[in-house]
Amino acid sequence: MAITRFAGRPVESGSAPPTPPTPGTPTTYVRTYTVGLGLGDVAYQKADGTADQADASALATSKPMGVVSAIDSPAVGQCEIVHSGDVAVTGPLTPGAVYILGSSPGVLVDITDTVNPNYPAYATPGSGESLVIVGVAQAAGSLAVNLQGISATG
Repeated sequence: MAITRFAGRPVESGSAPPTPPTPGTPTTYVRTYTVGLGLGDVAYQKADGTADQADASALATSKPMGVVSAIDSPAVGQCEIVHSGDVAVTGPLTPGAVYILGSSPGVLVDITDTVNPNYPAYATPGSGESLVIVGVAQAAGSLAVNLQGISATG
């Protein structure tokens, strides 16, 4: 039987190729979580592999892996984290606004809201330091997660 390739994977001839992922389907991770992590929180992976609330106040906690979309799923003590794609969050968010990682655990901040007490100090334009874009609000309670680290040089 001949072997061909579809999307980089071997497929036996005569069989249907595998179905590619549906565009817009979120990429998710499943992790054991730390008490206090909640739905809609920005999460990072700790050294022990568990998920906890990310925040911009320290380098170790400022590398988010995504936004929590489910708690105690698929099993008790585990959570689902959307790394890319749409996720429901507690709003209200401003549709079309870019949201960054805040300086308080798990918090999102509108990138233009520089007077917000959770706005990261290092995100001041012209500082030359980095900040983390978490995503763009699609609606008052929906965020399109698209993690990006950028330099605040504006």
